[in-house]
Amino acid sequence: MLGWTAQDLAREAMLGVATIRRAEAIDGAVQMTAANLHSVVTAFQRANVDFLREEGKGYGVFLREKPTGA
Repeated sequence: MLGWTAQDLAREAMLGVATIRRAEAIDGAVQMTAANLHSVVTAFQRANVDFLREEGKGYGVFLREKPTGA
């Protein structure tokens, strides 16, 4: 959606690239500290990505349009 590399996400989340790569390597639920997960989610939210959850149906993401002139 954003075209980010692991390096881009690490920079935006202020985390090490190794932290991001470990999270990417796991098949299933991501294993990272609450603080690191918060940093990743916040980085995506600043980039206009919203996380969605619909009860009984699952999870998803939504890319908000940037405001005109942004």
